[in-house]
Amino acid sequence: MAFREKFNALAGQAASKANSLAAGAANKANAAIENGRLNLKISGEEKKIDTYTLSIGQLMLDKLDAGEQFDDEVMALYASIQASRQVIAAARADIEANRQAEDAEGEPADGPFCPNCGKPVAGEDRFCAQCGAKLQAEAPAEAPGEAEEAAPEEPAGE
Repeated sequence: MAFREKFNALAGQAASKANSLAAGAANKANAAIENGRLNLKISGEEKKIDTYTLSIGQLMLDKLDAGEQFDDEVMALYASIQASRQVIAAARADIEANRQAEDAEGEPADGPFCPNCGKPVAGEDRFCAQCGAKLQAEAPAEAPGEAEEAAPEEPAGE
């Protein structure tokens, strides 16, 4: 009987150790799940902060555009924005001048162009494939004679 008692005692210890290891693993898994949930919560709040920061920046820019003055650091950044705006305006003017020169040479335009970069775009495009600029939605123009062809013929004799 001594052997059986020792065997049962060892089996009990092994089972106890296995249960302890399983409980530890379960606790670690639960902690990892909770940390993942908390990290998602943090990420969501950080995205909100980014949105609020952009909104604050837009409010400040609107005030600067209206002529309000701020400290030197803000005014230096605003001067950089103004310089970039001038570069953009000059580039757009160059695009328009290139278009007008092309039209003056009698070359027909192949279709609509991106107002930002001047590259041709398809009529159904919502964004320029070259630069990503949002395109203005325009009503499709009918080619001459399309309206006549599309109209149903009237029955003869009525």
